Amino acid sequence: MLRLSHDDAAYYIRDLQVEPSWQRQGVGAQAIDHTFKLAQKAGFQLLRLRVFCENPAVNLYKRMGFSICKTSDDTHYMEREI
Repeated sequence: MLRLSHDDAAYYIRDLQVEPSWQRQGVGAQAIDHTFKLAQKAGFQLLRLRVFCENPAVNLYKRMGFSICKTSDDTHYMEREI
């Protein structure tokens, strides 16, 4: 499942869930790449997301070019430029 939104400041990945049997097969990276292209086509400069600090997906997001901008209440706020 991929749930997206945007405001005047950025495009957001609100939710990205991959069925466990499909994890570690590139599906998450494809979803992020697809989102990046949608945001770019729409003219956005930033792609943002939130993720729990202990979530292993943090490593995927870092590999996909996201950086941690802030950490609060066990949540990382991450973004990457488009």
